Amino acid sequence: MKKITLLILSLFLSTLSWQAQAQCLSAPNGMFGTMTPSCATGAVANVGGSWTGEYSIVNVTAGNQYEFTSSDATHYLTVSNSAGNTPFAFGATPLTWTSTVTGQVRFYTHLSAACNSATTGHTRSVRCVLPPPANNLCADATQITDNGTYAGTTINATNSPAPACVVTNTSGNVWYRFTDVSGTGLNISANTCSATGFDTKLSVYSGSCGALVCV
Repeated sequence: MKKITLLILSLFLSTLSWQAQAQCLSAPNGMFGTMTPSCATGAVANVGGSWTGEYSIVNVTAGNQYEFTSSDATHYLTVSNSAGNTPFAFGATPLTWTSTVTGQVRFYTHLSAACNSATTGHTRSVRCVLPPPANNLCADATQITDNGTYAGTTINATNSPAPACVVTNTSGNVWYRFTDVSGTGLNISANTCSATGFDTKLSVYSGSCGALVCV
């Protein structure tokens, strides 16, 4: 009977040890840096020169999804409430969490799930995970007419597969659809109307989404 009791106690203590390591709320190296990731642009917020065993303050908004990362792929991450006593999410980098609060949270980095730390520098980063544009896929192409100007964005767009037309799609793209109902044929000119911070590429196809042909 004594051996059985010891076995149960050992299992119980092992469970407690695992639970204690499942989230790391210790910060022997204190607090370092504040971040406010933009959910308007999806721009990444960074704190360089960070140490493990410390945390950064992150300003978040309830309902938004955030991705927390460390520049060291082996690090263990924890996100907690502002007081540092209630974990919201924890795990290996990158860590994705949908915020349940509006305000400040703590973003911890540790060497591992054992919550150990060191004074080796790394970068903590947070970005707001934006939904893709409504016309991200060919099937959801925005209907356009001639002589029209249409606002659009490729922020958080995915690279939809499509035949290469002179240029090859290498990054996120969005789709527009034009239907010639004149019955006589039209000369169509498509262009981006304003300057961009990247090299824009335009491809024109005929046919259906599953059978596109370069024009």
